[in-house]
Amino acid sequence: MPLVVKTEDFTETAERVFVSVPLNGVHSSKADIYANDSYIKINFPPFFYEADLLHQVDTEDSEAVVGDGCVKFNLRKVEDKLWGSLKPDDGELSAEEMKTRRADAFKRDHERVEKQKKEKAIKKREEHYRLIQEQLNVERAEKAKFEHARLEEQRAAEEGIQQWKDAMASKKSIEATPVRNAERTVSSKAISNVSKVDSAIFDTDKVEEEINESNTQIPVEAIEEESDDDGIDMEAIKAKVRKEMDKLKGSKPQPRETGTINFTFTSRGLIPTSTARESEDVKWVHRINQAYEKDAKSRRDNLFDPLSVDEKNPIFLKDKGNAFFKTGNYQGAINAYTAALDLDPQFSSCLSNRAVCHLKLGAYNECIQDCTLALSVTNQEHEILSDRDPVAAMSARPAHDAVQVKVFVRRAAALNLLGRVIDAVKDYEKAIALDPRNDELKEDLARLKEQGIE
Repeated sequence: MPLVVKTEDFTETAERVFVSVPLNGVHSSKADIYANDSYIKINFPPFFYEADLLHQVDTEDSEAVVGDGCVKFNLRKVEDKLWGSLKPDDGELSAEEMKTRRADAFKRDHERVEKQKKEKAIKKREEHYRLIQEQLNVERAEKAKFEHARLEEQRAAEEGIQQWKDAMASKKSIEATPVRNAERTVSSKAISNVSKVDSAIFDTDKVEEEINESNTQIPVEAIEEESDDDGIDMEAIKAKVRKEMDKLKGSKPQPRETGTINFTFTSRGLIPTSTARESEDVKWVHRINQAYEKDAKSRRDNLFDPLSVDEKNPIFLKDKGNAFFKTGNYQGAINAYTAALDLDPQFSSCLSNRAVCHLKLGAYNECIQDCTLALSVTNQEHEILSDRDPVAAMSARPAHDAVQVKVFVRRAAALNLLGRVIDAVKDYEKAIALDPRNDELKEDLARLKEQGIE
């Protein structure tokens, strides 16, 4: 049992309360502090201090400082007035009223904490959305910047291409002017040259006939005169063309000559023969088979090792027991739950489940023992949680009560089967006190009472 500290230094103003509690030599790191709007508590083993405040305080504007061998509370009053004392006078509130007052304070503090969590989550989500929006805006601005630069480059390129086109067009127009004048001068000569070349290479008789039929008269003297002036050697042109054609005909490559390649293998020398390699392979196969056999033996041994990796996990053993229970193997389930309890004796769910297996097998005394131990363990766990974190204990209370109800009912069933009806009725009444809205429990209790009367 902790040593209760009942001394403190108390001062106040109209707005604030100042409380100083000595740590009695205990290191400040071991002090566990809890406070709500009507209750303050310090747990510094082996000492314990608590105080029910006379009036409510604002926990949002209050603080507790640990140092100099004491804990100093600076509490903001909800109402600006002098209290006169830190706690209610002895006898002013009954034990039940004090309990109700603390429970209400714990509930308000729990609601305040939950509200803060929700507000914090909302702010975090809003901040996340804001950061995402800012990132999107930055990316849009970067994209717009790149798009603008791309358009500028495209416009500059199009202007450069257009300037080049304009320059080329003007250059062509300048070059075309003397060409047109030259064409007018040499047109008659070019026509005559073309006629001569065609008549030399192709059959010109038909062309001459067509010219005669169209009544076109070309003076022979003029043609001979221009022919002399040009000095075109048609025979030389024909010879040159024939020479080029002959070259093209002779350009096909000749097929390659066939041949034979001779090669020889090097001598094996000191390289091991196939027989030597086979003996080495046999050795390696033997070694590999030995390793496989050793591994298989180790695996077989682990299958029956109660301290294998899985068997050292109480949760795994509990699940294994549940699987046995579902298949109707109650003795196997008892063995699995027992192995789990050997590793963790405070595993309350294994105690409760093993009690059901004993009940199924008719071991009613063992069922009662497991139920009693399960009730004790669950109560002890909840008391420890209440000391460490009252708010969390309040949240876990419904689950704790549900477990207690199941265990009370199982123990009542075993007691009833042993003929201890009065004890069974007491367990049913305790279960109904924890779950007053359970009509099935009330009906079972009524039948049990009738059975006891009979």
